[in-house]
Amino acid sequence: MSALLLLCAVAVVSAQEGWGGAQAPIDTPTAPEPDGITPPRLLTPLSLPWPGGPPYEAATVEWLLLINAEGLVEEATPVFGQEPFIELSEPLVLAARFEPARDGRLAIAVEVPFQLTFTPPPVGLRLRLMGPDGAALAGEALFVGEERVVTDAAGRVELRERPPGPVVVRLESPAWSLAPVEVTLEDGKLVELDLRVDAPTVEEAAVGVYRRRSPQAVVRTVSAEEVRTTPGTLGDPVRALVNLPGVVRTPFDSGWLLVRGGDPDQTAMLIDGVPVPLVYHLGGFSSVVHPALIDTVEFFPGGYGARYGRATAGAVDIQTQTVPSALKVEAGADLLYAGAFVQAPLGPKTGLAVAARRSYIDRVLARVLSEEQASIAPRFIDGQVKLDREQVGLFWMGFRDQVEVPSDDDGDTALVNISTSRVHGRVELRPGESTLRLTPFVARDRRALSYEDITDQRETLLIGGRAQLDTDDARPWAAQVGVDALWTDLALKVSGVEAPLTALSFDPYAQLRVGEARRVVFGLRLDTWAAQDQRLKLGLSPRVQGFAPLPLPGLELVGHAGLNHQAPPMELLAAWPDGRYLDLERSYGGGGGVRWTGGALSAELDGYWRRMDHLAVFEDDGSLVEGQGLAYGVESLVRFSRGPLSGWTTASWTRSFRRDEPGQAFSPHIYDQPLYALAVVAVDLPGQWSFAARGRAGSGYAWNRDDETAYDLLTMNEEPLVISPQGRLQPYRALDLKVAWALEARSVTGELYLDVQNVTNRRVAEPVITGVDDRDTLYGYGLPVLPVFGFKGGWGGAGA
Repeated sequence: MSALLLLCAVAVVSAQEGWGGAQAPIDTPTAPEPDGITPPRLLTPLSLPWPGGPPYEAATVEWLLLINAEGLVEEATPVFGQEPFIELSEPLVLAARFEPARDGRLAIAVEVPFQLTFTPPPVGLRLRLMGPDGAALAGEALFVGEERVVTDAAGRVELRERPPGPVVVRLESPAWSLAPVEVTLEDGKLVELDLRVDAPTVEEAAVGVYRRRSPQAVVRTVSAEEVRTTPGTLGDPVRALVNLPGVVRTPFDSGWLLVRGGDPDQTAMLIDGVPVPLVYHLGGFSSVVHPALIDTVEFFPGGYGARYGRATAGAVDIQTQTVPSALKVEAGADLLYAGAFVQAPLGPKTGLAVAARRSYIDRVLARVLSEEQASIAPRFIDGQVKLDREQVGLFWMGFRDQVEVPSDDDGDTALVNISTSRVHGRVELRPGESTLRLTPFVARDRRALSYEDITDQRETLLIGGRAQLDTDDARPWAAQVGVDALWTDLALKVSGVEAPLTALSFDPYAQLRVGEARRVVFGLRLDTWAAQDQRLKLGLSPRVQGFAPLPLPGLELVGHAGLNHQAPPMELLAAWPDGRYLDLERSYGGGGGVRWTGGALSAELDGYWRRMDHLAVFEDDGSLVEGQGLAYGVESLVRFSRGPLSGWTTASWTRSFRRDEPGQAFSPHIYDQPLYALAVVAVDLPGQWSFAARGRAGSGYAWNRDDETAYDLLTMNEEPLVISPQGRLQPYRALDLKVAWALEARSVTGELYLDVQNVTNRRVAEPVITGVDDRDTLYGYGLPVLPVFGFKGGWGGAGA
C-alpha cells in the first residue's frame, strides 16, 4: 500500500494513575521523522483500568496501529505484553481518536507503534506487626475486616483496592495479645498501622511519627498525622514527646526533659540503647537525629524495664531505622534551619544513609534585631551516617550546640556549648530460638559554660556497650538477660583548675515475663559505679509491672512498682571534696492506671507516687549534701479520630518537692508546675490542605525566693519578677497554629507549611537550664511570636 508509511515515531502513553479512572496524558514524544511527515497525535486521553488483584507490578503493552486519514484506528496488532492487559487495552486502542498523520497538508494513513503502561493502584493500608521488643513478626496471620492476610519477612502487609470506610484489624494467633484496632480508609490516601503485641512493660508509649493510642497499637495516617500537623513539632518525631502526659513543660520549651518531678539529668536519653547527652538541640526546635532516620521513639515515664538504668525519673529510647537497600532523597528548609537526607543502596542487602542539618535563626533575627539581641536564638549543626547490612550495622552521629543565657543580675550573659561525636555498632545473632544483640560504642562529649573570666569546661570520653539475650516471646513466659557496661573518663577544668576522674559501671540485669493476656513482668538490675580513690557504689534495683484486661471491652489495667538508682553528676564526684562520699541517688515508688480503647476514641488515666533520696544538692553555704525529694500526680490523655478530624487533650496535676536534710519541711521544687493542660485539634481540608491548633496552659513555676528580677535577652533589660501570693511565677499560656499543604505523587512527596508558635506573643519569666552548671537558678524570657514558614520534599524510598 503506497499510502501507508512506516514511521519511526513511537507514540507512548503513560497511564501511571489509570487505576483510579485518571486519564493518560495526550503526549506523543516522537523520534526523528521523514521530511514533511507529521506523525499522528492522540486526541482523547485513555483511562486505563487495573484488572484487579495481584501481582501489583507495572505492565506495558505495545500495539502496532493502522491509523487512517480520518484519525481512526482500523487495525490493532499486539506486539508485546501479557494478559489480561492485552485484552483490557484492545477496546481502548480501537476506540482511540488521533489527529491524522500528514504529508505536508495532506492527511494520510500510517502504521505506528503505540505503547500503554498500566500502573497498579496505590497502597491504601500499610501494616507492620512487631513483637514486644520491636522486632518484626513474620508469617503471622491477621484479619483486615473479613480478609485474612499474612505478614512477610519484614512483618509487613500492604493492601490495595480496599473500599473506603472503617475497618477493624485483629490478630488471628492466640499466642499474642493484641486488642482489635479500628482504622478509617479513604480513597487516594495512605493509612499506616504499626501493631506491637504483648508489650513487656507498662506505661510504654511510642511517639514521634507514631500515635500513642495504647501500649499495643500505634496508628498513623497521612491525612491526620500528628507529627506533620501538630503545631510546634516542625515535622520532628521526637518533638511530639513533649505533648504527652508524664513530661512537665520545660522552661522556654528548651528541650530538656522534666519527667514526673525529676531534674533534666534524671531521665535516661538513648539512641539505639546507647546514652547520649541530648535528644533535643538546645532551644528544643529539633531532635539531634534527622527524622528520616528515626524508626520509633519510646518514652517511659515510669515502670520501665530492667534494661534501662542510670536514671531515676524516666527514659527515652530513640530507635533508628535499619537502612534499606533503596534510593531515597529528602530536603527541607524553614525559618529555623535547613537539612538534607540521602539514602542509597551499596548492594542488594546493604544500605547507606547520610543526613545533615544546620540552624540559622540567629542570622534571621539579626536582620531585624541587633547582633546582641539575636544571640537569644540557639545555634546548632548536626550530621549522621548509618550503614546497615542485614544483622550488622554502624552508626555515627555528631552535633554542636551553642546558646547564650542570662548569667547574673548585672545583665551579663553566659555562653553554653554542648557537642558530641559518637559511633556505635549493631550485631544481631540468632542462637536457637533466642536473639543476642551486641551494641558497642565510643563517644566524646564536650560541655562548656563561659562568662566574663570564668570558664567551666568538661570533656568526657565514653567507651561501653550492651549485650542482651532475649528468648522467644511467643510462649507463656519470656526472659531477658544482659549487661550494660560504661567506662567514663572526665576531664574537668574550671577557670584553669583541673579535676580529672575515671569511672567504670558494669551493670547486669535480668527480666522475666509470666503470663500472656494477664501477665506480670519481674526485673532486677545491679547499678554499679567504681572509681580510683573512691568507695564502690552499688544499688540493687528490683522492678515489677503488671497488666490485666478488665471485663469491659477495650479496658486494660496496668501497674508498676520499683527502685531505681543513678550516680550523682560526675563533676560533683570529681571536683568537690564531699563528692567522694556521695551515694547513688535513689528513687522508689509505684503507680498504675487504666487504658480504654473504643475505636475512634481512646483514654488513659494514670497516677504515680515516688520518693527520692541521696540527691546531690548544695546548701545555702555552698556545702554539698544528700537531699530528698517527693513527687506524685495524676495524668490523663484522651484521643479522638473521626474522618478528617483528629486530636487529643491531656491534663495533669503533679507535684514535686525537695529538702536538703531529713526532718526539714519539703519545699516546691524549682520546676514544680502543679497544673498543666494541652489540647490539639487537626482537620484535613480539601485539596491536601490541613489545619491544626494547639493550646497549652500551665501553672507558674515555683519561685526560688532569692532572685527579684529576670534578664530579657531580647530587650536587653532587667525586668522585675511578678510573684503570686502562693510564691509562683506568672502562669504560662500559648496558642500555636499550623496550616500545611501536602504533595503526594507516586515516589515524590512534599509539604509547604506555616507553623506560627506563640500566636498570643505571651512571654513570662521562667528558670534557665544550661545543662552545665545549674546550681544557681537564674530567670529569663523566651522567644516572642515565631512564624515558621518552611518546605520539605522527598523522592524515592520503599514506596517509590
